[in-house]
Amino acid sequence: LLPGQEAVTVVLPQFRVSVQTLALIDTSAATSLTVPRSSLEQVSGQPASSVSLPAGLNQPSLNVSLTTLRSELLNTELSLFGSQQVFSNPLTLELSEVTCPNRTTPCRFEMVLQTSAE
Repeated sequence: LLPGQEAVTVVLPQFRVSVQTLALIDTSAATSLTVPRSSLEQVSGQPASSVSLPAGLNQPSLNVSLTTLRSELLNTELSLFGSQQVFSNPLTLELSEVTCPNRTTPCRFEMVLQTSAE
């Protein structure tokens, strides 16, 4: 993918994937990426999990991959019940390479996970 092209997304019942290439040149505001939602989730107004990349990144080309799985898969696989269960769908963020603005300012990524309704 090239910067500016639409993200490649896959939305299936058990997982979702979004892959895109961003051009972050002299960004003055944080860039927010969201996990794709199903049509039903969009119509019902359910919020999406998201990741915010910090402002000030100077990346001519940054490959970003977001992957999320249904929490029920982990609960079943790990035999988790009651208060031990996972209630947010786990989110994996993969970045090609990130150069922080400077050595004194840490790169911080904010992840917002939505709690499953089930």
